[in-house]
This record gives sequence, C-alpha cells and structure tokens, in this order.
Amino acid sequence: MDLAPLESIGLTKGEIKVYGALLELGESTKTPIANESKVSHGKVYDILERLLTKGLVSVIKKEGIKNFKASN
Repeated sequence: MDLAPLESIGLTKGEIKVYGALLELGESTKTPIANESKVSHGKVYDILERLLTKGLVSVIKKEGIKNFKASN
C-alpha cells in the first residue's frame, strides 16, 4: 500500500511508518508495532499518542494492556 500521500496531509515519516505498521498488523500492542515499523520503542508510544489525537488510531484496553488499531 502506498502511504506517501499521508505526508501531504501533514503526517511525519514516523507517524506514517507506525500507521502503516498498524494497517499490516491490525490490532496490536506497542512492541509489535515498533518492530514492524522499525521505529524505536521509546518513540512509538509518543507517535501513537499523536495519531490518537489526530483520530487515525483507536485504543482498546484488554486486561489492562493498551491495544492500538488503525482507524479507517
């Protein structure tokens, strides 16, 4: 999937990588997202929070663990 158009709407390269990883993984926790996106574990959570604010990601808590999912 070509995610390059997302840069034109103001997403950073890191946000695009994380969003793309979520599209590939489906619902996931932080560690698999970091591994798939090749973004450091320390930055993934900050990026996910920004994507949540922008409405591109949703969060579901399962047994106290945050699971993230790309919004349509």
